[in-house]
Amino acid sequence: MERDSESALQETFVSVCIPVYGVEKYIERCARSLFEQTMKEDIEFIFVNDCTKDKSIEILERVLSEYPHRKAQTKIIHHKENQGLVAARQTALAHANGNYIIHCDSDDWVDLNLYETMYNKAIETDADVVCCSIAYEASSGKTYIGEVKTTENISEYIKLNFVGNFNSLWTKLYKREYVLDANLQIPHEIIMFEDLLRNSQILPKCSSIAFCPDVYYHYFRGNSNSITQKFSKKNLNQLVKLIELTDNMSIEGFPEFNYALKSQMLFAALKFSGLPAKEFEKLCSKENYQRVLKVKEIPLWKRILLVIGGISYSVANNIVLLLIKIKSLT
Repeated sequence: MERDSESALQETFVSVCIPVYGVEKYIERCARSLFEQTMKEDIEFIFVNDCTKDKSIEILERVLSEYPHRKAQTKIIHHKENQGLVAARQTALAHANGNYIIHCDSDDWVDLNLYETMYNKAIETDADVVCCSIAYEASSGKTYIGEVKTTENISEYIKLNFVGNFNSLWTKLYKREYVLDANLQIPHEIIMFEDLLRNSQILPKCSSIAFCPDVYYHYFRGNSNSITQKFSKKNLNQLVKLIELTDNMSIEGFPEFNYALKSQMLFAALKFSGLPAKEFEKLCSKENYQRVLKVKEIPLWKRILLVIGGISYSVANNIVLLLIKIKSLT
């Protein structure tokens, strides 16, 4: 994928890709955290308007007007029709000029020194990928810190961080060539767990990894419009499609990776209320289900819930909802 000609004369070190849809309540907080980055030069922000129906873009443009020094570094690209998250990310990548590329969701925000810290680490180590930690932010104001577990080995990183940090694109600053190569394999119709799939394609190709555990990407859990906050028949079909896509996936040093990946999807089904028991049982085909339960890297408590789910979805779902309720009170 070629770089934009308009940026050919000036090298860009970091490209931040931000899809925009239905985030008028949150876009200002996100944009300010980006425009106030301590990295003043050689960074660009690529927002993709996926035909949002609210005032997200109006708010973004208003905020941008308050940061005149960022205008030349900011692109706002408009889709002619709604194409979904994967297409929005691909559009951003098509306009990215950075030597390193990272993603940001428009209902989240970042530490003000995040990208400068990660870029400096990338230059210092010449790593193919640099990872930061996650701060999970509840609408109540409570924060749960998900520290990235560090190691010099890519396969070991995957094992240590499979639940949490591994899943996310926004905690990873990748060298340009790795992101553009892997992205082409994600179907546009995928709207759930596409970041998990994308990392599954990119990370095995990387040979070196570095960490910035003391800076944080702030993942907001209070957006009721988020795809991860509700369930529907369409979402169930997404889970089935994803399981089909991962049938032949594996990572060197972690041969059972695809089954662990499926467990993430099966557990997602348990998290959403309203999924019919017959549909859940259909999702958990006996062969795949039994193999998932044998993967040691999956936490025991999750495997127990999956066993219960295979017997009675309603019981497992009630347990998950109870755990969520207890967690929200602590």
